[in-house]
Amino acid sequence: AVWSMHAPHSIAISSITEIKNQNWNRQWEESIQPIAVTERIIITPSWHPLPDQGQRTVIIIDPKMSFGTGYHESTRLVLRMLEQFLIANSTVLDVGTGTGILAIGAVKLGARLAIGVDVDEWSYVNGKENVERNGLMNYVDIRHGSLEVVRESEFTMILANITRNAIVDLLPAMLDKLQKEGLLLLSGFMADDRAAMEKMLQQHRCTLLSVINENDWIGIAARRG
Repeated sequence: AVWSMHAPHSIAISSITEIKNQNWNRQWEESIQPIAVTERIIITPSWHPLPDQGQRTVIIIDPKMSFGTGYHESTRLVLRMLEQFLIANSTVLDVGTGTGILAIGAVKLGARLAIGVDVDEWSYVNGKENVERNGLMNYVDIRHGSLEVVRESEFTMILANITRNAIVDLLPAMLDKLQKEGLLLLSGFMADDRAAMEKMLQQHRCTLLSVINENDWIGIAARRG
């Protein structure tokens, strides 16, 4: 008798929750629109298909819980640096890949292979889904974990759009994975962190190539010595 009394309430609550989730998902999807990162790079969700963009690079990203929709300044900063510094047929490691956007972008801009790693399982799943959406399963490898899941080395370029503290902790290990004269593209930190980040890179014998900003966020490109 007790269970039958509670059953209608359970059904009502779950139905209301389902409707709320549907409405929230619809609002969320409607809020994600195509965005031009540069004159050449466009990011769009799959539910906003774009007509042929000619020579422009279109990156399809359907975000879930993962960071990296293209709506954050630090993501755009790394994509802009990728456009400037990427070498054709290079190999790229993306540390803290999130949605996979930077690894996908690297291959679409001319890299031969990109590996993306993330300790977050949501990111790992979402990253693999986005790689499939872009048809790059043979060129972008998303892995669950940190640098310990990357046995490869001698990367041409390493990307890290993560926190300042994470970059500080991981920098020696990232440099071990980077070929001599290889490039680091870093973001995820604020303008107030610039002096400390530049000093740290110089202490690790890296040469600063570029510092760019959008609002209070900065991106740094450096070459390993």
